[in-house]
This record gives sequence, structure tokens and C-alpha cells, in this order.
Amino acid sequence: MKEGNEYKYYTMGEWKKSSSGETISIRNPYNNEVVGKVQACTKQEIDEVMKHARGNIDCWETTPIRERADVLKKAA
Repeated sequence: MKEGNEYKYYTMGEWKKSSSGETISIRNPYNNEVVGKVQACTKQEIDEVMKHARGNIDCWETTPIRERADVLKKAA
């Protein structure tokens, strides 16, 4: 989810801002212009995201390929 030029991170069905309050600038390599900012997540936030991702991998692996393709198309 994007607010202005700042992107949130997604976990547990929610778009969140990092508790660090910091962002990392994403720059256009051609002209060094800032094109967006992403959250500078804390170690605890990354650990939480990874824990939930690992918990959902079994469900994803057993989802039929066509359903997975539909999910990815909607996300794109």
C-alpha cells in the first residue's frame, strides 16, 4: 500500500508502517532521483513477517496452480 511516495509493508492481512519510523529511499539509477520510500523494518518486524510466512507455506504449496496464478495476477 502506498501513501504518497511511501510504501507500507504487508503482514497478517494488514499494510503497516514500521515502528522504527524510518524509511529507505529508492532511487532511479539513471538520475539518482528518489522515486519512492520503503519501510525500514525492525528485526522484530522482519521476524514476525517470516514466522507468519513460514506458517502459510504449507497452505500455498497445496493450492492448485491456477488458483495461485489468480492470486498473483490480482496482486500485480
